[in-house]
Amino acid sequence: MKRGSDYLAFAILEPYAESGNRVAEANLASLYLRGRGTAKDPETARRLYESAAAQGLPLAYGQLGAMYQQGEGAPADFAKALNWYRRGAAAGDASSLFGLGLMYHNGLGVVANLPQAAKWYRMAASRGHARAKFMLGVMHYQGRGVPKDLIEAYKWFALAQAALPPGPDRDRSLKAAMLIEASLPQAELEAARASAQSWNAGE
Repeated sequence: MKRGSDYLAFAILEPYAESGNRVAEANLASLYLRGRGTAKDPETARRLYESAAAQGLPLAYGQLGAMYQQGEGAPADFAKALNWYRRGAAAGDASSLFGLGLMYHNGLGVVANLPQAAKWYRMAASRGHARAKFMLGVMHYQGRGVPKDLIEAYKWFALAQAALPPGPDRDRSLKAAMLIEASLPQAELEAARASAQSWNAGE
């Protein structure tokens, strides 16, 4: 979004958010959180997300989970982060499912549990979450929390590469997929590609 468009979006969203529209509140919160169209203000972003969450907007649950996990807009509080992520996960929010995966992966507020992390990542991936696909690729490549499986790892890296925006995770997905391509026999590589295509077709 161009800078002028950010200011326009802010001007349009603000009156709707002030009237209590939960979607407008969440979108305005995103602008405050990133400093787009207005000065960066994580505390105001958190308050807007909390208002949207109070009206049952699943997206807001995941955003609040991330803010409390990272200590943005409020002191870091893993218990609150888990609570918001769990509420979002129950509502099927992909970011919340991914957030739970991160919490279990890194032992934040819970005992680290890699199989549990993989479960949440897979659920997030099934809802299109790009970074969840990348993390599943890493886990299958390393054999941590899931069986080591280069075909499965290739599938997830290929899916992540197609879904991620330009950046480090996308670059790593591409490099990992290329390494696996070089190490797999042709028949297994074709099976890995077919698996990725099958997943894409089912999304």
